[in-house]
Amino acid sequence: MRVRFVARLVRRELRRLGAGFPLVLGSIAVGVAALVSVRSFAADVRGALAEHGRELLGADLALRSRHPFPDSIVAVLDSAGEGGVRIARVTDFASMGYALRTDGARLVRVRAIEQEYPFYGTPETEPVGAWDRVHRAPLALVDPPLLAQLDVAVGDTLALGEGRFVIAGTVTRGPDVAGPAASLAPGVVIGSQFLAGTGLLTFGSLGVDEAYLAFASPEDIQPFLDRYTELFRRERVSWQTATGLERELLEALGGASRFLSLVGLIALGFSAVGVMSAVRLFALRKVAATAILRCLGATRAEVLAAYVGLAATVALAGAVLGAVLGVVIQLVTPSLVEAFLPTAVSPELHWGPIAAGIGVGVWVAILAALPPLLGVRRVSPLRALRQDVEPAAAQRARRDPWRIIALGLLIASFLLAAALELESGTRALVFAGGFVVAALVLYGVAAALIRLARWASSRAGGLVWRHGLANLHRPGSQTLAVTLALGFGAALVTVTHLIAGSLLGELSVDASEGRPNLVLFDIQRDQVADVAALVPAPEGELPDRIPIVPARFHAVKGELVADLLGDSTRRVNRWALRRQYRLTYRDSLGPGESVVTGQSWRGPASPEALLEASLDRDIAEAIEVELGDSITLDVQGVRIGIVITSLREVRFTRLEPNFFLIVQSGGLEDAPGMFVIVTRLADPAERGRLLRAVAEGFPNVVGVDLTVFQRSLDELIGQVAGGVRFLSLVCIGTGVLVLLGAIAASRLQRISEGALLRTLGATSRQVRSIMLAEYAALGLTGTLVGASMGAVAAWALCRFFLQVPFTSPLLPVGVGSLAAGGLTALLGWLGSRGLFARPPLVVLRAE
Repeated sequence: MRVRFVARLVRRELRRLGAGFPLVLGSIAVGVAALVSVRSFAADVRGALAEHGRELLGADLALRSRHPFPDSIVAVLDSAGEGGVRIARVTDFASMGYALRTDGARLVRVRAIEQEYPFYGTPETEPVGAWDRVHRAPLALVDPPLLAQLDVAVGDTLALGEGRFVIAGTVTRGPDVAGPAASLAPGVVIGSQFLAGTGLLTFGSLGVDEAYLAFASPEDIQPFLDRYTELFRRERVSWQTATGLERELLEALGGASRFLSLVGLIALGFSAVGVMSAVRLFALRKVAATAILRCLGATRAEVLAAYVGLAATVALAGAVLGAVLGVVIQLVTPSLVEAFLPTAVSPELHWGPIAAGIGVGVWVAILAALPPLLGVRRVSPLRALRQDVEPAAAQRARRDPWRIIALGLLIASFLLAAALELESGTRALVFAGGFVVAALVLYGVAAALIRLARWASSRAGGLVWRHGLANLHRPGSQTLAVTLALGFGAALVTVTHLIAGSLLGELSVDASEGRPNLVLFDIQRDQVADVAALVPAPEGELPDRIPIVPARFHAVKGELVADLLGDSTRRVNRWALRRQYRLTYRDSLGPGESVVTGQSWRGPASPEALLEASLDRDIAEAIEVELGDSITLDVQGVRIGIVITSLREVRFTRLEPNFFLIVQSGGLEDAPGMFVIVTRLADPAERGRLLRAVAEGFPNVVGVDLTVFQRSLDELIGQVAGGVRFLSLVCIGTGVLVLLGAIAASRLQRISEGALLRTLGATSRQVRSIMLAEYAALGLTGTLVGASMGAVAAWALCRFFLQVPFTSPLLPVGVGSLAAGGLTALLGWLGSRGLFARPPLVVLRAE
């Protein structure tokens, strides 16, 4: 093979490159940019976590308990402190905070810290250095959202129970900072020595006792855990190490980056469709030139190498452009998602992701270009003499096994890339299978559209529709490429929109008339009547009072839970058996509770009978309990027997009181616990006044305005969904590039067709209308079919993976599909406007 000859041929073709290739270059750039930016940003975050891992926890080890540490744990901490381990205690609990200057009242997360905490890192505050001041005076540091929610500023006074704290500043970054969740329950940091003055931690309060430990050497952590693990489990004390927190964050980051990388791969797949379409038309136009080259002595291998080199050069240029764009996106991403990052991230240049993105982009483009280019091997020198009587479009390539091999390599490459991203061959097969099924559906739709257009074009009335439909099945049409690109893009956007809508629907407050929108909880038994008296209610009615009793499983079907947990030969769900449940008791189940099997009781239990109970279906499966089985509860040391008479499906994502276990009334009324009051107040000002009155009169009671909570939750999930939708729009953008590339690639053919139509009497307006009709049919078909597939996929994901009801409305999807179809028609029309500027006679003479 003459390498210099091939190189000169590549350079000559680059100078005469058609209009379709620059847009192919752009589509490759988009896919590579997505891959490079996601992988590089993930590498930045991993580096930041590795460098600042201990700062996220503030210590080497954290111990947490939902009850005050028992004497055995206190003794362990004292012993560790005597051995040189630095220890800081923190109390974490929810409370109502209200501003003295304004009427604002809000659920807040209070963290009372000792002066030594944190041991690693310096929390970032505004103003600088405010963290240490909370130990010198009754001052508070708050999450920034709280200032706007309470309409206060630094220097105002915040009331927490009976304590009064001057707001000394805000915490922008620090250990265990709530981050974006701060909009749901903003954090407040105070000194631990001022906690007692609030009067908030009383019997039954929902607080978390925490101890943070810093060891002299990291090697001392695991021996400490090995020594006390059984004690921690027995006392129900959870623990977390700095390395464990880092690992959890890395796993979460890995899942997100894998998903985003898959979106980039799909965008690159669209690019492959565009490359294959553009190169196919390029190969058809080069039949005559190829035949002449063969006559001049060029071999088949040299011509094929030249054209493959041309495709590789364009792909490399697009991939390099995409890598540069990806680095730019990487540099600006931290500032856009700073609120979601657990630590400060400094962007760096990562050559590994850049090289991988460029390599994948070039490889995919070459494999996509090979199937149409392999046809040039069959062009004989005699084609130069037959060109006048046998046009290039009439050439039919025979079945070529090398084309099948090239397509197989392309599919295998995508499968391998997906496997590397998902770190699982099974998941990669599922992804590839879904991708292939979607591609086959769109291919079938495109083929059906071609057949339908062939049938309808001969029967359609009017010049515009007859020729517009004929363009869909003419040789060299872009029906397949455009349908695939737009269909996949519409499917992705639809999936993300519908899943986000279903999740928001699950996490939404029922605002219909009569539904509660205000919850007061942590009400002690002796406070219920007084708190209820503050709640406005129609005459003769009382707000709903829901009792809550903490309990654990003592025995299940006659077997002690301790024995079940201690038997290593039995596979049991230890979380379900060990955890504490907060149950309630009622005369009957509520109308909104869905009983899967069994029957609910009516009225209180008789003194001689076991209490009937309704259990969550998932918990019943976890502990292997069926209807009629008995469970013994441990309620603050008192043993109470119940029998399961019904199983329910509980949706805990609803913002309303839900319970794993509901027990028949008549046996738990005297058990220690608390109450929850739910009510509805239509006037926001009235809700605010009630929350303020409750916070002032009953500091331990926590109130939640569900409408405000819902608004904050919508904003939080909306930010996440917006990011995913943006990436889906990247795929749509790639599909649009493929569309524009298809228009440019068939430019010469359309100029010729337009000239013939105008010679036969058609006006320029009619010719443009023909193009508009063609792309309207393509756009509507591709987007509607893609949106339909996306709706089916979203339903399946909600039903079988996320396990939430599919509640998203389909009307916006239909409207969006029609709009996308209209945009496609508009782009096709605009892209064809300049094709008919030359007089028909000039075009025909050139032909």
